[in-house]
Amino acid sequence: MTLGSWAIVNEQTLLGLVPLLLYIILAMKMKNGMIMPLVISIAVGCIMSGNGAISFGRSLVGSLGGLMGQVGLIVLMGAGLGGVMNKIGVTATLCRYIIRAFRVNSSTRAIWVITAVVFLLSFAVGSGTTAAAINIIFLIPIAAKFRIRPITMTTIQLLAGFAGMTLSPFSATNIAAMEITGLTFPEYLLWAAGPYVIITFACSVILCFWVHKKFQKVEGGEFYELLEEKPDEEVDPVVKRATLAFIVFFIACIAFMIIFRGGLAFTFFYLGVGVFVMALFGKHNVYDALDTFFSSASRLLALFFNLVLLQVLLDTIGAMGGFEALGAFCSGFIGDSSSQGVLMFIATMFGVFGINGAAAAQMVVINDVFAPMVVAIGLTPAMWSMALLMGSLPSNFLYPGTTQWGILGICNCSDFKTTMKVCWITVAVQLVVAIAYCFIVPAIF
Repeated sequence: MTLGSWAIVNEQTLLGLVPLLLYIILAMKMKNGMIMPLVISIAVGCIMSGNGAISFGRSLVGSLGGLMGQVGLIVLMGAGLGGVMNKIGVTATLCRYIIRAFRVNSSTRAIWVITAVVFLLSFAVGSGTTAAAINIIFLIPIAAKFRIRPITMTTIQLLAGFAGMTLSPFSATNIAAMEITGLTFPEYLLWAAGPYVIITFACSVILCFWVHKKFQKVEGGEFYELLEEKPDEEVDPVVKRATLAFIVFFIACIAFMIIFRGGLAFTFFYLGVGVFVMALFGKHNVYDALDTFFSSASRLLALFFNLVLLQVLLDTIGAMGGFEALGAFCSGFIGDSSSQGVLMFIATMFGVFGINGAAAAQMVVINDVFAPMVVAIGLTPAMWSMALLMGSLPSNFLYPGTTQWGILGICNCSDFKTTMKVCWITVAVQLVVAIAYCFIVPAIF
């Protein structure tokens, strides 16, 4: 999307961020739906950027084929497969197995188990969102049994998922950082990924228990539906066979993803083929399974449109140069300073507040802007890798986008306000540590 002939904003300016600020405010205030804040903000953005119906349609088409549309489809397919597994009884059986294996007998232990599962699976597949789409199917029944609310599950999936992803050698973000800096994975883990993982995982544990305790005392609100339980000996042998088939299929898919790095693309195969695996081994009519799949997926159709429209909003901001103006504003503070700590700090702030998008792409932009200065002052690749990481990943939490809405949809949660509070608290902690790192570590090493 570009500026139209009747645009109110005709140059790169911070005024381009007005639609985003409006969206954040309206999303916090309007609790009866997710779409209206976006529609209003997009309308304002289109007026400011001078774009009409045709430009809006083109941006919408691009969004359907882009990352937002892909994540939205994964949300729908994940809900569909979860519905089929619930109908056959696989999720209830998986829940029972996990509870007995880890001796889960309280909400506290359940939260620890869920956090560990989310972290390890995100590490294995290299993507927090992909891991959430896979694990939510059998973690929701555990959450339901111990009255763990959707907002607590969302917090775990966001923070523990991102921590696990950052530890993974298969993560696109880590691959980009290592290619830029030339570091080996152990070196990158020591200087950048390791500290970030510790910070984010600590935030995950503290905040998920804080959210759980806070909302446990609140009457009403969102809860997961508790599935009917039966003694183990009463479980139908067909359901046990279907559960075993899912476990084998699940492990095989994870192994394939790790070996061939299928990532987001392979998730579509997993979620689609999983329906037929469940129908086959659960002796369930395939047509009935498909009906259950689509009816379950349809419950999250509003979220799909929310994700797609969010990209349109970002396109209007991009047309007005909002993010670029903010980045230029941040980079203006670098001046002629030769301090390594100052350069790391400015580069980090530039990435966090000035760029919005895929973390790997953000790293490339940060490096392109500051690479000459990095060479000029002799900043080591190890130090620069931390600036790249801290300048890219926190912005996923700072701005409301695919990260939040994708996980909210996967976790069947609508509490956007609390989710953003959790994200902003995490960003604040990360930036405090990043600032300390920028000025202390280069001075020592």
